[in-house]
Amino acid sequence: MTLLQCKSLLTHLYDMAYAVFRRYINDYNLDSNNAKTQGMVTLVKKINAANPGLIQGCGTQGHLSVIILLPLYRLQKLSRIMHRLEVPVVYRLL
Repeated sequence: MTLLQCKSLLTHLYDMAYAVFRRYINDYNLDSNNAKTQGMVTLVKKINAANPGLIQGCGTQGHLSVIILLPLYRLQKLSRIMHRLEVPVVYRLL
C-alpha cells in the first residue's frame, strides 16, 4: 500500500468514525462547584458555539466514597451546573 493509499484509507476511516461515534470530552473530579468544573462548562460551551455539535457529551469520574459522602444539596447544585453544558454527562465511579 502506498503512502497516498494509506492517507486515503485513514481519512475514510476517520470520516466514518466521526459520523458514527459520539465525541465526549472527559476529565476527572468534576464533582464539586469549583474553578475546574466551571472551566469545563465554559470550555464546552465555547467550543460548541464555534463548532456546533463538536462535543456531544462530557464524561467525568470520581471515587465512589466521594460521591456517597457528598451532601444531597451539593449533588443537586452540581447537577444544575453540569446541565448548563447542554450535552449528556456521564459519571464513572471508581
